[in-house]
Amino acid sequence: MDGRQRGPPVGYLRVKADARPRWFVPLAAVCFLTWAVFGSLVSTSGLVEVIRADLGLSYSQGGFLLSVPFPLITLFALTGGIFVDRLGVAKMARLGAALVLAGGLIRVWSTGLWPLAAGIALVGAGAGVIFPILPKVARETAPPERREAAAAFYTAAVVTGAAMGVALSGYLAAFLGEVPFARGGAGWRGGYFAWAFALLLTFILWERACGRTMAVNPVAPGT
Repeated sequence: MDGRQRGPPVGYLRVKADARPRWFVPLAAVCFLTWAVFGSLVSTSGLVEVIRADLGLSYSQGGFLLSVPFPLITLFALTGGIFVDRLGVAKMARLGAALVLAGGLIRVWSTGLWPLAAGIALVGAGAGVIFPILPKVARETAPPERREAAAAFYTAAVVTGAAMGVALSGYLAAFLGEVPFARGGAGWRGGYFAWAFALLLTFILWERACGRTMAVNPVAPGT
C-alpha cells in the first residue's frame, strides 16, 4: 500500500449528496425509460400480422422481422459495457436512447421490408447499448438499505414494458390509426409511433431527473 488516496473505480456512478433525499426520482426515471425501451423493442410482436398482411410479406419474412433485434442486443451490450467505462453512464445512456428513438421513427415511416428491418435493427442496437447501464443506475441511485427495492422496481419495469409491448401495440395501432405523412399502411404505424413518443417522453424525464444529480467518472482504464 503506498498510502495514496484512491478514487472510485472506473465508470463508478456517484450520486451527489444533495440528491440522496430524492433518490426515488432518478429511480423512477430509470424505470420509465426501461419500460419504454422494452416496450418498443418487443412491439413488433403485437403488430407483425398486420404488417405482414399490409406489406405482403411471407411468414418467414415476418419471423425475420421478429428476430432482427436480438443478435444486435448481444453485440452492442458487449461493446456498450466496454465503452461505458470510457465515456460514462450519461453519454452511453443518451446514445442508446437516441438509437432506439431513431429506429422507432424509421419504423413509423417504413414502406417495405428492408427499411422496416433497418429501423428494428437500430432499436435492438440502442437497447443493447443501454441495457448494461440501467440496472447499475437503478441500484446506485438508491441508498444501501433501499437497493433491493430499487432492483425490484427495475425488474418490474422490464416485465411490464415487455408485456405491454406485446399486448397493447395492436390496440394502440387501432386507436391511433394511420400516422400523418406515412404512405399506405393499415394502422400498424400508429403502434410504433406510440412507443416512439413514449420513449421520447421518458428520455426527457431521464435527462431532467438524472442529468444534474449524477456524476460520472469517465477515466479510462490504466490512467
